[in-house]
Amino acid sequence: INEVLLFENKSKQEKTKIIDKLLKNPKIKNDWLNYNREIKNMIQFTKVCYRLQTPVIDDKISGGDLDLYKIFLERTLQLLKHDGYMGYVIPNGLEIDLNCTDLRKHIINSTKINSFYDFENRNPTIFENVHPEFRLIILIIQNTGVGTNSFSAAFHKNDPARLREISREALDYPVNIIPKFSPDTYTIINFNNEKEVILAKKIYKHHLMTDDVNEKEWQVKWQNEFH
Repeated sequence: INEVLLFENKSKQEKTKIIDKLLKNPKIKNDWLNYNREIKNMIQFTKVCYRLQTPVIDDKISGGDLDLYKIFLERTLQLLKHDGYMGYVIPNGLEIDLNCTDLRKHIINSTKINSFYDFENRNPTIFENVHPEFRLIILIIQNTGVGTNSFSAAFHKNDPARLREISREALDYPVNIIPKFSPDTYTIINFNNEKEVILAKKIYKHHLMTDDVNEKEWQVKWQNEFH
């Protein structure tokens, strides 16, 4: 069944009616139940075999939805021999997504990152079926078993044909600022140049992080606004 054609321009109520009608067919209902059972088994299998998919943040499991690119990345890390190299073009969620916390920590602490280049899918468009503003990462690492002090990084670039130039102009990204700026999630903050890194260091050195602020002492209360 083509889901797009079946539910195109349909309201939620109309979709529900269509689904209810389909599930009255015994074969369709049986196939649907089997499909759901298979998905649940696959999720359970993935959680057992891939331990870097469900990080624990503030004593809470923050796995979220499973993404194939994260599973493929972890599987490659499992298979990669000692001192072996791996190259991937993956979504830039690896930089900031909460679900990628354990993958980031492993890559930062247990591999040598040779290059970490973030670029947009435009000027020119590389992947025709992907939105032009979607960002990707060219990641090359070596499975050394230990981390490294810094790595070559560039952010918000375009035109992969300029990779040689990007490499020459890339920032030497200091690894020690990652746990300092983002101790829980190891978020990789985007910097354009070394001046921005120096400025960020000064800010973090002379000012408290929000996690260090005592709400009672400072008489503040944190609250989420609309996203």
